[in-house]
Amino acid sequence: GARLFHLLGDLNTRQNWGAPATLYVERESFSWLRGFHDRSERVPLRIVAAAPAGKEESEEAEDVPGPESIVIVRQKGEDEAPTEAGLDALTEEAEADRRQTTVIRRDYREILPLLKHRRNPDHPAVRALLDRERDVRLSIDIRLQLRASEILAERLRNAAVKRGAVVVIDPPTGDLLAAVSYPWPGEPITPNPAQPGLPIPPRDDLVDRAFAALRPPGSTFKIVTAMAALRASEGELESQRFSCQPQGNGRVGRLIPGFRRAVLDASGDAAHGLPDMEEAIIRSCNAYFAQLGLRIGPQKLLDVTDPLGIRVAVREATRRPTDVLAEGENLLQAGYGQGQVVATPFQMARVAATVANGGLMEPGRWIIDDSNPRTAPGVRLIRPAMARFLVRSMRGVVTRGTASNIATSPLAGKTGTAQVKRRLRYLEKNRPGFRDPQGRLRYLDWKRGDPIPAGWRPAFYEEDQVAHGWFIGLAPFDSPRPIAFSVLVENGGSGRGAAVPIANLVASEAQRLGLTP
Repeated sequence: GARLFHLLGDLNTRQNWGAPATLYVERESFSWLRGFHDRSERVPLRIVAAAPAGKEESEEAEDVPGPESIVIVRQKGEDEAPTEAGLDALTEEAEADRRQTTVIRRDYREILPLLKHRRNPDHPAVRALLDRERDVRLSIDIRLQLRASEILAERLRNAAVKRGAVVVIDPPTGDLLAAVSYPWPGEPITPNPAQPGLPIPPRDDLVDRAFAALRPPGSTFKIVTAMAALRASEGELESQRFSCQPQGNGRVGRLIPGFRRAVLDASGDAAHGLPDMEEAIIRSCNAYFAQLGLRIGPQKLLDVTDPLGIRVAVREATRRPTDVLAEGENLLQAGYGQGQVVATPFQMARVAATVANGGLMEPGRWIIDDSNPRTAPGVRLIRPAMARFLVRSMRGVVTRGTASNIATSPLAGKTGTAQVKRRLRYLEKNRPGFRDPQGRLRYLDWKRGDPIPAGWRPAFYEEDQVAHGWFIGLAPFDSPRPIAFSVLVENGGSGRGAAVPIANLVASEAQRLGLTP
C-alpha cells in the first residue's frame, strides 16, 4: 500500500521510477524478482556513413567503432531515418554530426533455454530457470512499519508543514526495522511553490525523507562530534571543559578567539559555565561543541563522518574536504551540526545504532537474503567504554536535559533543533531580480520582453524558516538489545516538542511488539 511506497516503489505504475536517491526495492531487485538478469548496460552508438553503391568508401579509421559499440550504417545521401532499435534516442543534430551517443543493450541468452526447449517444460535447463529463488526478504517488521506510519501521520496531518520521517534499526545486525517517510501518495501535502530561477521542487509525497532528505541535523550531530573527540583522544577529552558565558542581550555562548562572531546557544538558555562533555551533551551546549570541533580538527571529524556517510563540508573537485572544512566558520559550525553539515534520518539512525552497538557500526541493510548487496563487515568507530559513556550522557538528556519530562518510555537520546533558511528570488511586482556586474539589484519586466544584459545574474535572498525538529536515540536504554531510532519533523520547531513525543510512541510500540527485551 501507500505506506510502503517509499520503501518498495510500485512496479505496476512505476511512478517516480527514474528519480534519483530513491530506495524502491521492487526496482532495485527487479532482475531477482523476475528470475533472470538481462545484464543491461549503456553502450556507445555511432552512425557510420558508408559510400553509396558503386563508389569507393573513404577511409575514416577514427569512426570505426570498437567491439563494445552498436553500429548503425547509413548510406551517404539517405534521407530516411534508420529503423534499428535504439535510434529513437538520437537527435537530428547527433545524427548529422555523427557524435557518439548511447543506447541500452540487453543480453537475453540466460533465458534461451525457454525457447530452445519450449516443447519440453521438464527439461533440466528449463526447470533450473523456472525454479530459481525469486522472493526478496526484507528486514522490515511490517507491524512496526504500519504503527510508526500511523503515529507519524497522526502527528503531522494537522501540522502547518506535513513532512517528516521515522527510521528504526536493530543495532547488532544493522537491520532496518521501519522506514517511514511522510507524506506518501494520497496524503495531504504542504504547498511548495516554485521560485523563479530555481529548479521546480518535487512533489512532497514523492520525496523519500527517510533516505534522501539531506537536512541539517542540528544538535543531534553533537553525538558524532563527541564520538570523533573520544576516538581521537582515546577517551581523554571526556573530561575536557570549555567555557559558555553570557554574551549580552540575554544570550549565552562563547566568542572564540580568532572569530568575529560569538557562538550562541538557544535563546533563553542559562550560561553553562565550564561543562565537561557529558554535561554539554545533556544541556546541548553549542559553544562547547564548537570549541571541541576546533580542538580535534577537520581530519579527526572526517574519520567518523565519512564511514557514516554524513557530509560535513561541500565537496569541491579541486580542494580536499579538510581544506573546505577548515575554512572560515565551517568547522566551528560543524561541531554542533549546522553550517554545511547535512544528513538523512537513516544516517542519523545509524549514529544511534553505532552507540547502542558498543561503537561498532554495521552497514545497515533492508534485504536479508542472498540478493542483499550491503555485505560489508562492521566498522569499529569507538571503543565499547566510549559508547557506554555516550549512552549514559544521552540518558541524562531524557532525565534532566533537553528532553526531560516528556518521554514515558525508557529512552536515551539527543534532541536537535536545526536552524534552516529558504532561498528566495527577489521579486517586485512579478518582475524577477538580477545583480548587475557592480552587484546592484535590478529588476526586469519579462512580460514586456526585457532582454537580460550580459553579466547580469539572478538575485536571491535567504529567509528564516521554522527549525527542523530531530531526536535520535535508543530504547530501552538499559536493554542488552535495544532498538535505535531517528525522528525528523521538517519545520516542526524544537526537537523536544516535535520529535521526542513521536520517538516515545514508536519505542513503546516496539517494546509492545516484542522487538526489545
